Amino acid sequence: MEPIKTIQFELTNYCTGRCVTCNSFHSPTKGFMDLESYKKVITKIKFEGLDPLNFQFNGQGEAFLHPLLPEFPNYAQLQLPGVRRSIITNGSVPRPLHDLTMFDFVEVSFNGGDERIYNAITKLNFQEVLKNIQSWKSFLIKSGSIHMLVFIDNVSSSEDFKKLFQDYPVSLAYKYDNQCGMLPDKTLTEWHRPYKIPCPYLFDVLYFTWDFHVPLCPHDIRRSVDFGCVLDKDIKEILATRLHSETVNQHLDMEFTGICKDCNFNTMIS
Repeated sequence: MEPIKTIQFELTNYCTGRCVTCNSFHSPTKGFMDLESYKKVITKIKFEGLDPLNFQFNGQGEAFLHPLLPEFPNYAQLQLPGVRRSIITNGSVPRPLHDLTMFDFVEVSFNGGDERIYNAITKLNFQEVLKNIQSWKSFLIKSGSIHMLVFIDNVSSSEDFKKLFQDYPVSLAYKYDNQCGMLPDKTLTEWHRPYKIPCPYLFDVLYFTWDFHVPLCPHDIRRSVDFGCVLDKDIKEILATRLHSETVNQHLDMEFTGICKDCNFNTMIS
């Protein structure tokens, strides 16, 4: 088995936004990751010798909603001190600056450079999110960034975005995930590959849902392909199942079926 670079923990799939780029608000089951179960999974990661480089504490929901948020990266630091701990937030939930310092890196997703476009895309409050970002400025300048997904609906505001956050590190990704084909593809034409590549979620990332299942794709809110629950099986056992092995081989053979057939995640250049 190839080394897993990143393990992603979906702390919750509840969200404060209703972004046009996401389907999480349609998830049939919702919840918050249990801290004690998480600790058991960390023990499995240690004793199975997975040795990941990164822990990401975000998924289909807004991670800053979790009432025990700092406990997750703090426990990871105690048990696996070499692992880089990062998180992505939409910035809508006020958190004390101290909570951010539990992470090595914090990325704020902000998908619009002016108020009208931002509010239309996220259904969040532009001014309130800006206020939260400003309260975290000292940390974000050193150990964070403001990130924008650039696509058809907001490309006209990308320069405004750069000006708005000129005092912060910023990054832009020219893509639009179509959520396994459930959403229209609004990726800019020039940022499309004419072909698919094997999906990184199969090879580089191990994704745990809030209730510790391992789906083929975190964008598949229906969990059409579920490799198993890490509370019931060892991680290496899940990754050695026939279903997981067959899916890996299909991607290596450039065969994309089922939920992968219409997905654009692995056709975008950035």
